[in-house]
Amino acid sequence: MYYKDFNPLRDFESIAKEIGRVFAEPQTAAPKPEPEAKIDFKPTTDILEDANKLYFQIELPGVKKEDVKLAISPEEILTVSGKKNRNLSEGVDLCCRQERNFGEFTRAFKLPDNMDTEKISARFEQGVLIVTIDKKVEVKPKENIVTIE
Repeated sequence: MYYKDFNPLRDFESIAKEIGRVFAEPQTAAPKPEPEAKIDFKPTTDILEDANKLYFQIELPGVKKEDVKLAISPEEILTVSGKKNRNLSEGVDLCCRQERNFGEFTRAFKLPDNMDTEKISARFEQGVLIVTIDKKVEVKPKENIVTIE
């Protein structure tokens, strides 16, 4: 009869040896992303409303106001477009990881019918483009009182 010693850690030892072998081998670096590769950039937007105005808060960190275009079409569609450029320091190559998005962007929003598109303002505040649009003032029909003779 053949007896084999029972060793419940035997499998774990072989796994530990394999892990040691993998980490002992020289690792090849991951391919570097191309500096000119375009990655989609879609700025996040909050839309807020109060009794008199509609507010768009569009996150544009790292974007200069000169690189942003804001327009309202005749169909009352607010369009924000522009480009977020990658700014690398002199002599620095891309390396290892890229988590930030760059490139051209466009966001379009259909405005409600009660917006006064002539009364719009925009400003940058800590990397956020804040667009404010006034609501139209409701004009109640003037009552014409007729005197009875």
